[in-house]
Amino acid sequence: MIIAFTAGMCVQFVCRLFFSFRFERSVKYLGGIFCGISMTAIAYFLIVKGAKTSSIVSPEAMEWIKAHLGAINWGFFIAFTAIGQAIVLMGRNVFKLIVLAGTFALAFAFAGNDLVNFVGVPLAALDSFKLWTAEGGDPGSMLMGGLNSITKASTFWLFVSGLIMCLTLFVSRKARQVVQTTVGLSSSSKGQHEQFGASYLGCVITRVGLAVSRTVYRGTPEGVRGCIGKRYARPELVKGQMPVAFDAVRASVNLVVASALISWATSMKLPLSTTYVTFMVAMGSSFADGAWDRETAVYRISGVITVIAGWFLTGFCAFTLSFVVAALILATSGVAIAILVPPVLGLIVWTNFLRKTPENYGTSIRRARSDAEILDVLRDATVKYIDEENECVHRALEAFFADSERDMRHIKNKASNISSELADNRRPYYDMALDGGEGMFGGRSSRAAPASTASSFSTRCSPT
Repeated sequence: MIIAFTAGMCVQFVCRLFFSFRFERSVKYLGGIFCGISMTAIAYFLIVKGAKTSSIVSPEAMEWIKAHLGAINWGFFIAFTAIGQAIVLMGRNVFKLIVLAGTFALAFAFAGNDLVNFVGVPLAALDSFKLWTAEGGDPGSMLMGGLNSITKASTFWLFVSGLIMCLTLFVSRKARQVVQTTVGLSSSSKGQHEQFGASYLGCVITRVGLAVSRTVYRGTPEGVRGCIGKRYARPELVKGQMPVAFDAVRASVNLVVASALISWATSMKLPLSTTYVTFMVAMGSSFADGAWDRETAVYRISGVITVIAGWFLTGFCAFTLSFVVAALILATSGVAIAILVPPVLGLIVWTNFLRKTPENYGTSIRRARSDAEILDVLRDATVKYIDEENECVHRALEAFFADSERDMRHIKNKASNISSELADNRRPYYDMALDGGEGMFGGRSSRAAPASTASSFSTRCSPT
């Protein structure tokens, strides 16, 4: 994770110095070279590094690739640079090609690493069954030496497993939540509701980081500071334009660096979490891009700490529960299997198919297609939040007269959560009212509606 964070930070810093935030001019001169470097890195790690463990590349072809590695890389670089520069000269956005290729490379890198974790255990069980059958089916005389040899999985099973993974990611809510968390913590937008609260450790790290930043700033020559400041000057948003989490330069860096690191580590047979490598690359690039300012740094750092701590906690819980379940099965001679399997299957079905996560009001407002639907959503939200606030006031008074500091603290946290949730859910409504959106004012854009209409609509529909 440290390597991923550092790599994303360094690459993004260099790229931002070359392109700046106003990269419309610099891309005319550097777009082709940047495309060549990015696409060559993707091709090298996917084709050259990935070919070593591929079941469709013969050993002779692999030897030829190794013997001509330098010529292959230079050929990739020249070809992709020419293609990228041609795209720039035609007035097209070369970053779209890099993002598309980076998305494919990241998916390929994920498959190369996660596919082993997904299909490795059942294929090992299948090989064990075949070995057991070949030796006569006697478990007392079966030896495990046959599983010590290196085997390559069948292309058919890899294809079926990859298809299952694609379908799972397409319909999985958890995958979207992971992406939403990553984008939220790396967003350059200011003034948004932060997903994570401030923690003590996050505050300490923020204070230390600010002290180091001030020291480095004072030790940097004034000319260098001015040059870097000009490259980091952000363009002003056009009125009505919605801010984006990050631009095409950072998107390209995130995809290329993350896919390259995952492919390299997989080829080196290093244990890693593809999700957390991608997450830490995004965090490093956002840090180098100035997305963590004085206002948001403590929340972003606290969020990173929470995610990393959750990763280690998940591993510890998995280790402990595996030990407990294995001990129960061993102690009860398999009776625990019959007891534990039905609840586990029920939990899986309920979590993935039966349980419905309630949709927040902000999402409902975005999906609304008419003023009447928006008013219905806001009416329900008004009743909900008034009831919750009244409950907080009632419980706070009871805790105050009971002199219960513990209850007062719990009520304070609940009130804070309600306030944050309310602010988060109100934002889409105000964005639509001020910037325009489908379904508002009978399908017209708010820019076509009089300002007084938008103001009166905002006043009538406010949840508070």
